[in-house]
Amino acid sequence: MKTLELDPSFFPSRAFLILGHLHAGRLEEALAALDQVSANPGAQLLRALVLAAKGDRMAAQQLVTEAETRLAAERFPRGPLAAARLAVGDKEAAFAWLEKGVEEQDPILPLTVKSNPTWDPIRSDPRFQKVLRRMNLD
Repeated sequence: MKTLELDPSFFPSRAFLILGHLHAGRLEEALAALDQVSANPGAQLLRALVLAAKGDRMAAQQLVTEAETRLAAERFPRGPLAAARLAVGDKEAAFAWLEKGVEEQDPILPLTVKSNPTWDPIRSDPRFQKVLRRMNLD
């Protein structure tokens, strides 16, 4: 929280705050924190995660599709795209983005993939274990 007191617009800190609210089930707090973020692709994907958790999969799916269209050819961390796909129930696309993230050496994946609850729905899948091995995190 100290970082956000010093710089309320620092997105990485805000993103971890939003994820903390999300994983604790505090969805309204997550949305309120999102409302304090200027529009960017990462915020759009976080909003999709929260909306999916609230049960609004159609709105979440629309946000994910828009983000994918815009970001597919850009240099953007693939982990958030994979997480958003997983949140809307598309495990195959989630694994495709995870694999792409490993290939492109996504700098966020090693920080989150082993311990973040986002990945719990696929943690037991052999493909997830393969991703961990490819990143030397097994």
